[in-house]
Amino acid sequence: MTLADVRVVILEDEKLFRDLLGRFLTDQPHLHVVSTHDTADSLLGLLPATKPNVAILDLVLSDHDTQKGIDGFLVGCHIRKALPTCGIVLLSNHADPSIIARLPDADASGWAYLLKRRVDRVDTLLAAITAVARGDVMIDPTLIGTSGDLPTQSVLTPHQMRVLSLLATGLSNAAIAEELGVSTKSVEHAIGGALQRLGISSQDPTVNARVAAAMAYLRIAAGPLQ
Repeated sequence: MTLADVRVVILEDEKLFRDLLGRFLTDQPHLHVVSTHDTADSLLGLLPATKPNVAILDLVLSDHDTQKGIDGFLVGCHIRKALPTCGIVLLSNHADPSIIARLPDADASGWAYLLKRRVDRVDTLLAAITAVARGDVMIDPTLIGTSGDLPTQSVLTPHQMRVLSLLATGLSNAAIAEELGVSTKSVEHAIGGALQRLGISSQDPTVNARVAAAMAYLRIAAGPLQ
């Protein structure tokens, strides 16, 4: 899927931010903003008509929705039940992507977690939309720790953890190699070794190995989930 095919819906309860986000994406020549919403009910009610490829959702919604126990993550889960291939971009003011780590691997393809303050960066937002539209996982690059922040108890080596941390930001193998100053073959070897240690088969057609590897990194980095 190319960006020219992507139909986007937006759920954001702050009108100014919603309008700015909608205007910004509408100005992108290859995206189609089909609807914007201030409540979960509004978005979900029009879902059969809008049929988005990507939904951009505020993680923390208004009192109207939170009183019902609904947040952006749950809205995303509802959307995925109705439209299993729809990509979900969660926007949050909080630097805590561990909510993504709670997803089963089978449901994790096509999710992204971005900080709201980063949405003004064209490359980051468009990269997230592109990533989820093609079924990848993407975490805001500023939320990925350096090697000094990584857990010491892990089945993975520090190099493998660093490679997977960059993979989780949506980077290609070539981009990871450039970031680390190593060869692409070194990155491929690190990913292959990590998959083996994690028990993830790259030959299984039912498994997106890159998504599974990114999810494994998030779970290790997040520590025990409550």
